[in-house]
Amino acid sequence: MENEERRDFRQMKREQHRRFRRMRHHTNDKTGGIVLIIIGVLFLLNRIPQTAVLFPTWFFTWPVLLIGIALITAIKSRFRNPGWVIMGAVGLYFLLEENDLIGLNLKPFIIPVGLILLGIFITIKRNRQCNNQKFKGRFKPWQHEDIKKALEETTDSSEDILNVSSIFGSIERNVFSKDFKGGTISSVFGGAQINFTQADFEGTAIIDVSVIFGGVDIIIPSNWNLKNEMSVVFGGIEDRRAVTNNISESGKTLILKGDIVFGGIEIKSY
Repeated sequence: MENEERRDFRQMKREQHRRFRRMRHHTNDKTGGIVLIIIGVLFLLNRIPQTAVLFPTWFFTWPVLLIGIALITAIKSRFRNPGWVIMGAVGLYFLLEENDLIGLNLKPFIIPVGLILLGIFITIKRNRQCNNQKFKGRFKPWQHEDIKKALEETTDSSEDILNVSSIFGSIERNVFSKDFKGGTISSVFGGAQINFTQADFEGTAIIDVSVIFGGVDIIIPSNWNLKNEMSVVFGGIEDRRAVTNNISESGKTLILKGDIVFGGIEIKSY
């Protein structure tokens, strides 16, 4: 009887977690769609002579487009992925340079200062992740061991939730979790290879992927069903897996959500 109660409790927590993630992704997609509508309206107004005079000449240039893509990426990721900062900074720099708003005395310092700020940003993010792991599980509102175990399996198990961030570097990660719950992959001016051949899960798992001027290789078992819901801008995603007939039998669906900007994702299987 106790085993059934624990199983029902874990199932309830999993369903709550999945509903929350579906609601969050629906909100992000809706926000991105609204932003695209606004951009389209602005371009339309710029084509009409009566309203074109309302916009400055620099407004419809590629640096502004880069800044706009950075803002969309930031909103959809809830400002968690650092890629939008780099993209926005690059767009802002070229926007200021094209309009002669950067003095000659400041240009030699732009790149060093940018690298310093990026290093500080990465360090702060890494320390925050380490602190979260250090204090994870110390303060629980419940003391019953069964409930604590159930909560850890559904929300607090670090090995079951993927968190990969590759910035100006390369990362290889092998996932061995048998109760994989999804996670995030960020690749900014870098590369990442994630191997799921030893992983397993039930039902559906969602991975948020952000690729900006980088590449990600995802290796999954051939019998997993893959659902691509990525937004791609000047990039691509390619599924190189061999065609197999036992995909529907596994009942496992891996959903990829997120953004690709000047980058690519390659799906493989062994």
